[in-house]
Amino acid sequence: MWIHKKVYIEHSLVKGLWGFNVVYRAIFFDYGGLLARCVLTPETVLRAHRKAQEALSSEGVDIALEELTASFSRSIDDYRRARQDLREWTLYEIIKNTLPHVTEPVLRVVTGVYRRYDHDSFVYEDVKEVLPILATEHDLGIVSDCPHDSLRDDLTEVGVLCVFKTLTFSHEVGYRKPHPKIYLTALERAQAVPSNSLFVSHDKTDLEGAQNVGMNVLLINRDAGETLWKTKGVLR
Repeated sequence: MWIHKKVYIEHSLVKGLWGFNVVYRAIFFDYGGLLARCVLTPETVLRAHRKAQEALSSEGVDIALEELTASFSRSIDDYRRARQDLREWTLYEIIKNTLPHVTEPVLRVVTGVYRRYDHDSFVYEDVKEVLPILATEHDLGIVSDCPHDSLRDDLTEVGVLCVFKTLTFSHEVGYRKPHPKIYLTALERAQAVPSNSLFVSHDKTDLEGAQNVGMNVLLINRDAGETLWKTKGVLR
């Protein structure tokens, strides 16, 4: 199991790791809980099961809802065990483990159904206000723990996907935060170095992971009423 070093997270780090003022070339954001409120509940998953059952039926695969639900639950249990070591699966792998005897084309269809219907996402209003301003002076990126990339649809819908230079997903990298590989991959894609990069998150453990690879960090506590304007404030 990956063991990360415990590092004290300041409320906000304005001067970087070494105490000097830093001009951040790249700013990376967490997604769920920071840029959007993501809702994954038994009700949303049941909605996805029903939509998936309809899609399977249209492809000539008949399966009872109870059977589909039970098989999906077993697959999620396997997925959660993998996550204990910070490993990440793709949503396709989860669905293939759920429906091992279904052909690949049908699995792709069903994966798309779960990608769309197993959760609801609500992008915060300040995302549309703050990020286009930051993008005029910094390269913006997202580092997200997710088995799929539905956030592309969320951000496209509110007109801000275009402000991001890079998107880095755990399902592409194979590891979740705070494993170093996902941060290092994001830095490589942005052609940035840790010392002049900033990682912004609501999650202290994820911030610790960024610090462990040399990145500067900023904590935004949505529960305490903090907003993305805090990011703009520390860059003044």
